[in-house]
Amino acid sequence: MKFTRRSIGRMLIVIGLSTLSILAIATSGVSQDYPNRPVIVHTGMAPGAAAGIIAQIFSEGMEKYVGKSQQFVVNYRVGASGMIAVDYFMKQPGDGYNLIWINPMQVARLATHGQQYSFTKDDLSYIGTLGSAPYVFAVQKESPYKTFDDFIAAAKKNPGQLSYGHPGVAGDTHLYMEWLLSMIGIKLTAVPFTGGAPAVTALLGGHVTCYMGSTVTLGSHIKPEGRLRVLVSLTAKRLPEFPDVPTCGEKGYDVGDLGTFQLVAAKKGTPKPILDILVDSFRKTATDPSVKTSLTKAGFLALEWGPEETEKKVTREFNILRDVHKKLGLEVK
Repeated sequence: MKFTRRSIGRMLIVIGLSTLSILAIATSGVSQDYPNRPVIVHTGMAPGAAAGIIAQIFSEGMEKYVGKSQQFVVNYRVGASGMIAVDYFMKQPGDGYNLIWINPMQVARLATHGQQYSFTKDDLSYIGTLGSAPYVFAVQKESPYKTFDDFIAAAKKNPGQLSYGHPGVAGDTHLYMEWLLSMIGIKLTAVPFTGGAPAVTALLGGHVTCYMGSTVTLGSHIKPEGRLRVLVSLTAKRLPEFPDVPTCGEKGYDVGDLGTFQLVAAKKGTPKPILDILVDSFRKTATDPSVKTSLTKAGFLALEWGPEETEKKVTREFNILRDVHKKLGLEVK
């Protein structure tokens, strides 16, 4: 049988269409079967920290909408500014059964120490952002610092003698705190912890002088009956729950509007039908009134950012943190 150019072309088209059909059927089968076992949501923050709280709210919501009676289980892998969890996650298959919970700390680490890792922020397929919480600066109520000006005066009088806790070296709160201190012109001793919750515990115990972090991580400790006092917020406007607390901008230090945003992502290469299920279920979870209520009660601003908005936010924070790190002249260790 003699093959002409035209007949060969037709054969290739048929083969191509057949291959696409087979792939479509196989992919459809994968998505129809998903999930057939528990989905693990990895977080690099300690239990009780903002990321752990909101990851649990997300997981409970997703169980309701993904269906198949499968659990979404939060797995805490704490350490290295949240990067132990990301590194472990990136070594798992991109099949939708492992998700990663991301906050600004991991974004900061990728922005400042990216050369240490075999992956980048672009190796993630973003699903959505569920909530955020503003950053505030707090001290013990029994401390002599009644105002932010009191604290600044003491720090200038005793350079390096006052200390602050942070959840990890080169994390976002570490960088933003050093950025603020450089604006003010004071020096504090930085004390790293494995997460926000341990840093707050250290402040409550008097092991550090202050802490700058999210209102969620500080939780009930900064409420009227709590043991901590908020001296200033790192926000563009005064917070409704702290109407008498000034912003950094009001004190002459323009840090803009800083806070922790909480997002979830899958591994790049996860089959699109599975990603579509996750994104659709996330949208339903984010708009669920009971989920919004849980977020509000936990101190979060409820958000409904999809993949595009989430990727834009990550890129913006990545660029800011990278620039702050460079301007501060912090060395990679």
